[in-house]
Amino acid sequence: MMNGQNLKQEFKEKAKYLDNKYLSYFEELEEDYEKIDILKLPHSFIHGDIITSNIIKDENNKLWLIDFGVSNYLPRIIDLVVSACDLCLELEDMPKTALNIKMLIEEYEKYSKLTEYEKQVFPIFFDIVNAIGMLQMSYIIKIVKATEEDRSSYYEYEKGLEISNSKLWRNIF
Repeated sequence: MMNGQNLKQEFKEKAKYLDNKYLSYFEELEEDYEKIDILKLPHSFIHGDIITSNIIKDENNKLWLIDFGVSNYLPRIIDLVVSACDLCLELEDMPKTALNIKMLIEEYEKYSKLTEYEKQVFPIFFDIVNAIGMLQMSYIIKIVKATEEDRSSYYEYEKGLEISNSKLWRNIF
């Protein structure tokens, strides 16, 4: 499940496996998370892991969300951010990524408007998702026998942080 507490725990346990160039940024990200007023964010029951592998299509082309293993009552923005990281990221095309995220948010807001505070903290949560992913993959790559898929996942998380640190958010909010 993605949240700042997970980042803190993952960072504590796995920072030693991370490329040194990210250490200070991850520390800053922890500090940014600590400044967020979590109680100010609208909460709801969330899935917590809306990614492509947790969406299946049946023979009638109906989509089903599966794997509720990390579901919980948390800030609702988490589902949107996790989806943005997994479903919207175009690794070599920042404008396309921005367009995809903007479209995801517009579709979401047809049913539930984001608050100004949610929009403000969205980039921090986006980076937390990518940071936790990088920490997990760094550990796997250095300690466990990593597959090509693991290395690809690490690259995707790394690219997510790189894209986020660009001017991406100006084009979205």
